Amino acid sequence: MFWLKDGESIDHLKEINYIISNEGNLIINQARLADMGNYTCGAQNIASRRLSESARLTVYGKEIK
Repeated sequence: MFWLKDGESIDHLKEINYIISNEGNLIINQARLADMGNYTCGAQNIASRRLSESARLTVYGKEIK
């Protein structure tokens, strides 16, 4: 299982704010304005690749500096 943000793969090993649970759920530790976008779940095997409908994440608030 894998996740896309705005059509680009999420590398949860490099981006520590993202966690993919054992069940395949995407967890965002602390949602930031930069996390806004369209998220899509995908699965693939030798025969095929399937993508879910995208879900839009909107984050409200101020960017903390």
